[in-house]
Amino acid sequence: MRNSGPCAGCGSKKHYDVRTSRVFYPYVFLARNFLFRGNRSLKSMYKLFPEGPIMPESIRHMVLLWKEISGLLRSLGAEPVNLLKFLNDDNYPVREESLTREELERFPEMEQIKQEYLLYVRYASILIDPYSEPDENGRYYDFSAFPYERAACDLQGRWTVPRVPYEDYCRIKLLTELARLTGDPMETANKLAALFENQLSRFVEEKGAANVHERYAAAPAVAEDAASIWAELQALRTLLNG
Repeated sequence: MRNSGPCAGCGSKKHYDVRTSRVFYPYVFLARNFLFRGNRSLKSMYKLFPEGPIMPESIRHMVLLWKEISGLLRSLGAEPVNLLKFLNDDNYPVREESLTREELERFPEMEQIKQEYLLYVRYASILIDPYSEPDENGRYYDFSAFPYERAACDLQGRWTVPRVPYEDYCRIKLLTELARLTGDPMETANKLAALFENQLSRFVEEKGAANVHERYAAAPAVAEDAASIWAELQALRTLLNG
């Protein structure tokens, strides 16, 4: 979804689609403090460390967050998403030589260490476009060279942070509020939200509140949306069980 600015209208429910791929790996974005710096960075979103953020730690957090979201979805009466299959089939597939169909299908039932390994294999396999034709030097298209957006001033001269990761942060806040209503623990999600909030707070303090867009003055107001979603689901359950 494209907006006029980072997470414009972030309070709207339409911005909280848990089936968007980014909601499963915001650690890749939320933990990057250089997003708040105005100077240019040569790092890329989807490259392996040190060229980018993909490393065992970020993969582990991705798996932990996926498990938390899966628990929340079950509490809400929804079917959890097979993370590896979703990233492959609904986003960009890798070649069978990298990940077999059996590995994709059986991903949710595997041990966590195997899940982390297969996710790392997936990201390593799309550093280049595996379906592109190599050039005369045998090099494939550099698929992962996708630069980070940086903090910048809008047309009114106010500082804004990138849409990625601010929209990811909004989604995580809604999910943690829903988890509070269902009683599901979301330790990883809460830590990620707190990490981003600390970085954002320092950014606002550094630039001066008057020079930063007002949307960053407070945490996104997700309580009303979460309560509305919860009430609608409860009403639906009552109707189905009636």
